[in-house]
Amino acid sequence: MRYKKALIIGANGMLGKAFFRVLRTFDIEPLGIAKSGSDYSLDLTNTSALPKIIKESKADIVINCAAIVSLLECERNPVRAAKINSDLVNFIGKACFKYEKKFIHISTDHFYLNDKRKLHTESEDIKLVNQYAKTKRMGELNALRFNDSLIVRTNITGLRGNKFKPTFFEWLYDSVIKKSNISLFTDFYTTTISAEMLAKYSILASNLNVKGLINIASSECISKKEFALLLADNLHINFDWFEEASVKSLKPQRADSLGLNCSKIENILNIKMPTANEVIQDLLKSLKK
Repeated sequence: MRYKKALIIGANGMLGKAFFRVLRTFDIEPLGIAKSGSDYSLDLTNTSALPKIIKESKADIVINCAAIVSLLECERNPVRAAKINSDLVNFIGKACFKYEKKFIHISTDHFYLNDKRKLHTESEDIKLVNQYAKTKRMGELNALRFNDSLIVRTNITGLRGNKFKPTFFEWLYDSVIKKSNISLFTDFYTTTISAEMLAKYSILASNLNVKGLINIASSECISKKEFALLLADNLHINFDWFEEASVKSLKPQRADSLGLNCSKIENILNIKMPTANEVIQDLLKSLKK
């Protein structure tokens, strides 16, 4: 399937910007929706305006990168979290179904507990331990109501370019370079992938008209501490001044074993998902650009 134009909802976030960059390499014209500073300016709680924009954009594919990802914000304002993480998805899905657009919805991996490095398949039982997980799961279910939707479970980091709101990778890179005091979780496991890699594999999957729920992530499940040590190793820095910490000390409660099994997407694309070290090298390459 060949797409000519894509509409990115949440265009000014880390993932939205990554999709903009990657879509151009596929010769797909990107358009964006954001609160300001994009092709279409819209408060995403104003869902009634979305169908008109989706129709008039003449996009072949709509990619939803919008989400409230702060666990604390979701707990403090569950109504707003539900509007963005779940209700918005329903409105996008309806409009895409009505106007025959492909719909990609980016979900989360925040569904698994006490499994350490286990890689979870798309069919594994999930546990909803906070408002973020509850609203994101409802978003998945809303997207799954529409047959042509692709719902991607993932764990991403990348570049935002905003020193006041650094991403995990930007914060970690800066901390290692400057030898800042830092605490690292030894019991929080993820299969983190770079935002640009996630965008690339999502587009490749949509080109093959993949539908339903699918994991796209790194092939390795490692702790945040191990991720940091890999980064330091790539930077040739002897990273020996950090303190160890436990994710269980944080409130609200977090899912802690977020590994994703990517055999399904690997079989579809006939590729191997990147290792943790390959993800870090991709992030460093993007940083140099």
